[in-house]
Amino acid sequence: MIAKNGTRVLVRDLNTRQERLFVIGKDSLFQNDQVDPDSPTGKSLCGHKIDEVINLITPEGEEGSYEVLDVLKI
Repeated sequence: MIAKNGTRVLVRDLNTRQERLFVIGKDSLFQNDQVDPDSPTGKSLCGHKIDEVINLITPEGEEGSYEVLDVLKI
């Protein structure tokens, strides 16, 4: 599955090995982990699939290399 609007994406920071879960969408049910698909973070995630290494801009504005661990439809 490819990360897009309406998916949950689990990634791991290749530097710290810390995992993060993002929900791509505009549904108020997922406010804490939610990113707008048009935001820098959403754009960094969209179009990628499991096992890809991506350059991700976090909501905090930090940039780094992350591995996509899982992509699930909401």
